[in-house]
Amino acid sequence: MFLEHLPRPVLEPGLPRGAVSLARVVRELYSEGQTDYSLEPIILTDVQGQPIGRIQDGDAVVFCCRRGEREIQLTEAFTESGFDRFPRPDFQNLTFVILTLYHEKFKDLPVAFAPTKIKDTLGEIVSRAGLRQLRVAESEKFAHVTFFFNGEDNQPFVGEEDVRIPSPKGIPFDQVPELSLAQVTGQVLRGIEKRYDLVVTNFANGDVIGHTANREAKIKCAEIVDARLGEVVDAALAADYVVLVTADHGNLEELTNADGTPNGSHTTNPVPFILIDPRATSTFDLRDGKLADLAPTVLSALDLAQPSGMDGASLVPGHDWGGQRRVLLVILDGWGIGKEDDTNPIFLAQTPVWDALTRRYPCSQLQAAGEAVGLKAG
Repeated sequence: MFLEHLPRPVLEPGLPRGAVSLARVVRELYSEGQTDYSLEPIILTDVQGQPIGRIQDGDAVVFCCRRGEREIQLTEAFTESGFDRFPRPDFQNLTFVILTLYHEKFKDLPVAFAPTKIKDTLGEIVSRAGLRQLRVAESEKFAHVTFFFNGEDNQPFVGEEDVRIPSPKGIPFDQVPELSLAQVTGQVLRGIEKRYDLVVTNFANGDVIGHTANREAKIKCAEIVDARLGEVVDAALAADYVVLVTADHGNLEELTNADGTPNGSHTTNPVPFILIDPRATSTFDLRDGKLADLAPTVLSALDLAQPSGMDGASLVPGHDWGGQRRVLLVILDGWGIGKEDDTNPIFLAQTPVWDALTRRYPCSQLQAAGEAVGLKAG
């Protein structure tokens, strides 16, 4: 979660829940149905209940997190003079080492591993071509269509508009499975109407609700995503957009783990890929692939050359696009391919749009975990 969602006692004077054995407490909370996503902060204490290992004046901290979104807020809380988002100790002589450079604002902090500059990302190539692009997501997934999508660069490219819709606050997400998808959908429809050359959107619901243990909320979430997907696909096809629908990883498709406990984590399942070309006069096949093949596929539809450093390949090789096209890329966050049984909330949900798309248009599978996304074997 983002720092704004954390209980204030984590950094304020006063303590969250203490435990002599963190592992035992976590196991107890798991047995109560809680997941990592919803755990309240816990600190290690001695038998007298006194905290062990709290950060103090003169300490050196190595911040061993690397994503670059939540880490920005946490680093600000520890290092910015005049920080006023909430009360926190005024540490003296604190050395704070960040694992990598999360943001240019931290360039004067000690960095353990300098980041590799990623060049020729999809967004950069689209920008260099003089095309306009729109990125839309709610705050829970905004970094995924901006910072991460741009190779861990916080600055938008020329011609790029980023729209951040606030996610609901002050209420558990499983009580609002629609999140802010209505507003996200509205901004996507606006982008299509304004004829952006590339529209990229992340529907956060599948992953955010998938991280909870609420079965009914997960089923409802799939139905909400399905309805909103239908709205943006219909509008895009009416405007002659090529439509790509996929996911970044699985989560929602597995209701329980192998031991029967609620699943609230990402899965290693492949994800679906659907491509719709409203100009296509004959059927065409999509090959199976991996997430790295998405950018080359988008570039081919935009009639832009794939750079040598981009090692993926188009998922529809040789397809005649009929010239440069506009593209809508919809990322259904956490929407993996699961079993067609009662362990899969997507299968249990009423999803007429999804069912029609997968029947009517070419679809394939993309690997979205392990070596397929750059991790080492094993």
